[in-house]
Amino acid sequence: MGFHQRQIGLKSIRNTDWSGKTVLDIGCSNGKLSKEILEKTKIKKFIGIDPAKDRISKANELVKLKKLKNVSFYVASSDNLKIFSDNSFDAIFCNMAFQQFKNPQKALDEMFRVLKKGGEVIINFNIEKSPVWLQQEILYNQYYGDPNKEIIKSKSINDKKFCEMAKSSGFTTISTPVKNDKYFYKSFEEIVEMMDVSFFSKQKNLNEKQRVKLGKDLKKYLESMRTTKGIPENWKILFGKLIK
Repeated sequence: MGFHQRQIGLKSIRNTDWSGKTVLDIGCSNGKLSKEILEKTKIKKFIGIDPAKDRISKANELVKLKKLKNVSFYVASSDNLKIFSDNSFDAIFCNMAFQQFKNPQKALDEMFRVLKKGGEVIINFNIEKSPVWLQQEILYNQYYGDPNKEIIKSKSINDKKFCEMAKSSGFTTISTPVKNDKYFYKSFEEIVEMMDVSFFSKQKNLNEKQRVKLGKDLKKYLESMRTTKGIPENWKILFGKLIK
């Protein structure tokens, strides 16, 4: 998880009180943000899930290293929470992961099922592609794809669509303010690290020379945007709150 995602996660729960509650973190990654949440609140029990086995392994290593109490991490998918019974959690947290779910409607259905009556879901995600991803798509199409292909800025789920999905799952109170969130990266390398894997080096149908060129051109573009604060990254974030 990058520093920007971490900031958004902490911002989402700034005024949230989970004292004495059982909380599920969907898409917990390596557990570092989970650790911070535990340090800032008095949660009774905290459970994190992620479909990536390597991330859960790192999360469990963190539990042992920091001797964290009342916290567990499991490998599980957001659209299949069968390891949990109905009405198991007082609250659910989902930070910058919903936009990656393969079946977001089923994920919301499962959140509703495992959440207790009156429980809340704190969720946030991008509803627009970031400038970094947009430029990567533009360069790829320009050099190796279809230069005339329309680049769509918005993602498949916006605030209106999300409200419809949440209502369909059964949530009674739905709040979805959308805010611009800006962050400055110190270097291009920090952006690549934030993305976990170098997207331009993993493009399909490209040879090594093409991958290197794509990476260099993307870096050149982003460096041209640099200000005294760093390379800007603007995200349009939906900060959602759902009540069962």
